[in-house]
Amino acid sequence: MQANDLGTCSWLVDELAAARIVDRDRLEPYLADFTAECPYADADAFAVHLSREGVLSKFQARRALDGEARKLLLGAYLLVDVIGTGSLGPVYKALGRSDQKPYAVKVLPQRAWNMRLARSQVRLFEQLPAHDAMVPFIDVGTSQGLHYFVWPLVEGRTLESIVYECGSLSPGEVARIGVRVAEALTICHARGLIHGLIKPSNIMVASDGQARLLDFGLGALLADNSGEDPLVDTVSRAGSLGRILECAAPECVADSSRWLPAGDQYSLGCTLYFCTTGRFPFPGGNFVDKIIHHQSHKPTPIRSLNPDVPPGLADVIDHMMHKAPADRFRRLTELIGELAPMATASRVLQPVPVNVETPPPKAKLSVKAASAVPAAPVVKEPPVLDIQGEAKRGLFGRLLSSKTSDELLNATVVTAGPVRPGDTIVVHVYVHGVSETPRLIEAIRSNEVRPRNLGTCQTKRVVANGSRVGLHLSIEGGTVGEPLQEFDHVRNLVPHRFLVSVPMKIGKGPIPGRLMVGQAGRLIAQVDFMLTMAEG
Repeated sequence: MQANDLGTCSWLVDELAAARIVDRDRLEPYLADFTAECPYADADAFAVHLSREGVLSKFQARRALDGEARKLLLGAYLLVDVIGTGSLGPVYKALGRSDQKPYAVKVLPQRAWNMRLARSQVRLFEQLPAHDAMVPFIDVGTSQGLHYFVWPLVEGRTLESIVYECGSLSPGEVARIGVRVAEALTICHARGLIHGLIKPSNIMVASDGQARLLDFGLGALLADNSGEDPLVDTVSRAGSLGRILECAAPECVADSSRWLPAGDQYSLGCTLYFCTTGRFPFPGGNFVDKIIHHQSHKPTPIRSLNPDVPPGLADVIDHMMHKAPADRFRRLTELIGELAPMATASRVLQPVPVNVETPPPKAKLSVKAASAVPAAPVVKEPPVLDIQGEAKRGLFGRLLSSKTSDELLNATVVTAGPVRPGDTIVVHVYVHGVSETPRLIEAIRSNEVRPRNLGTCQTKRVVANGSRVGLHLSIEGGTVGEPLQEFDHVRNLVPHRFLVSVPMKIGKGPIPGRLMVGQAGRLIAQVDFMLTMAEG
């Protein structure tokens, strides 16, 4: 190809065909028709045309235009779109090259992984009895210097995103989630397989309204990390533990080689706690704080955060979260027996017609109640705002709605009310479509907890769905836990959370802060805002 062919329609055809993304015979008719109508169009315009015709996804078109078409093919799987980030790496929607079935493919960091051990674990999962709540990984491979794991694709929404957007779930929903997950765990534990990564982001409410347990296999592999031939290197193992500390069992954070069935029960208890209260057992704090709290502190009682939770359900969840493994349920069958009678009023986990039922109200989280436990940090956190008018639509319909268009975005900074010196607060950053801004502002003004809208900025250019975006938050004189957060933008309404420590020595005026939004090493938006100080 000549140098002056770069960026032409013919160049794009060559790229896609050489990478085996689309057969040349299929592309040629599209090329002929398009160039006949638009003889001076370039590769960008042709890529848009192929995307509209369904030949390529937008994600594939962008990768091809960047000269990375070959990276779309990992072994027997063709990447179609990025669908999020999870423990250890990004997750993509993919199609099997031979069966054309949809799969979820997690690409792992480029460090030392023992793929022989991973393949042996795949064979173990193939021998398990089927349970529709369990989504075990089915393949593992290496391609183009990258390692990857493969699961059947489950369409839906994670419990984490549902609770953040819609509020706490009803007791019947929580009990039913616990029963289904415990049933799947019972099958695996009987054969010595540990999940090890149970958390709200790893439980999906699928399109049929049923809960599915994701990332089955990674925890088992991380647990089997002893001996002279471990699966992962120390860096990867430490990173994976850091990502699950919100729900990590005390014995696991004390000794990361102690991944036992009782640890799965504790993590499931933390997940059910999150579903009933809208918050993790130990919110706020840094890496070390969470380890200490899981080992030696009790979380805020569930019913002080959500009085609508029946005492029986709260007691079961508390029992699951005992610090000592021996003090939890001896068998998951006992847990199932306790939860099953309560799982009778589910709305999330049973498909319902749109606009038939009103969703359960959000739990009102009491900062005062949270501060009643001396060992737990007091964290001022704004409510997660309903900016989609969720109450106007049926619950099941809204859980499955999702938009993936490319557009200009706004970044909106929201925090709880006035702060005092030494406070620990959570700042929420919503990255959302410009069209959603009026509804966000309305939600801010109408919310009972009175969150503060600190500022909004618009990106200087269109942000593509699935592209990498970075956020950096700074507060004058204060400290920010994880001030830099990077993510693959997938259009949803889950806020990015920054833990901020307000300085002890400050003047009487507000405290300035700044949010910078970046992409590909360039600043694309900036918000300058002020933290309002409490009077007196």
